[in-house]
Amino acid sequence: MNPRAIAIFAKAPVPGQVKTRLIGTLTPTQAAAIHARLTMETIRLVSGKDALGLGQGGRLSGRREPVPGGTTADSNPLSWRTLIGPTHSAGKHKVRMDMTRERLAAVYLYCHPDTSHPFFQTLSRRFPVTLRSQRGSDLGQRMANALEECLSRHRQVVLLGCDCPSLTRTNIHTAFQSLARECDVVLGPAEDGGYVLMATTRPLPFLFRDMAWGSSDVLETTVERLRQQQVPFELLPMQWDLDRPCDLERYRRLANTSSGGGC
Repeated sequence: MNPRAIAIFAKAPVPGQVKTRLIGTLTPTQAAAIHARLTMETIRLVSGKDALGLGQGGRLSGRREPVPGGTTADSNPLSWRTLIGPTHSAGKHKVRMDMTRERLAAVYLYCHPDTSHPFFQTLSRRFPVTLRSQRGSDLGQRMANALEECLSRHRQVVLLGCDCPSLTRTNIHTAFQSLARECDVVLGPAEDGGYVLMATTRPLPFLFRDMAWGSSDVLETTVERLRQQQVPFELLPMQWDLDRPCDLERYRRLANTSSGGGC
């Protein structure tokens, strides 16, 4: 059993239910396609290699697809099916074995509302990832449950979302290294006041109760609770989420030049 695990939280790419703050700049279908693309890129990042039908350097379906919304909202109505391309069964097991050698950890995709969406099923065929359903009445409870489940099988767990284009493989590796140095928690701060990553070696349910998720003081409150409980922790470099229209332009620049920029 791999001592390390990575748990990725993702919603099904249903138009009108994901990346809603981008709608207006993008159509609901385009916003859902952005969410799907970010999810695939996150899995590819932690897996270490491309899956069947996905090439290098952000190429999807065998060619580079433009980031949706490059000009007007209606000019590029991509869906997740367009981005991921046709599903092939040939070579599936070879891809799984090749990618396993380079993985940072065992990878779990925690799906919301459950694992049944065709997008999740396709990802499980394309990548060496285990599907799990998110359990709980709010985000905090779902995160706590996922960590407890993973820690019952693994000694170190990194929990992350799928909407942080700035997160690197080095950041995740650094989090695991910090846990190995007797640090109990590692947080990846986000510019919006939350965090994009949490790594830990033990369940810490007090971090997830009575939290104003989505507010600008999530990180500050989390750090305060860790200090009150005298839990040793470290912070990674600052990251940014793709949530707003200005983040979309930032993402386009990152995709085109492999470098970020400010809003």
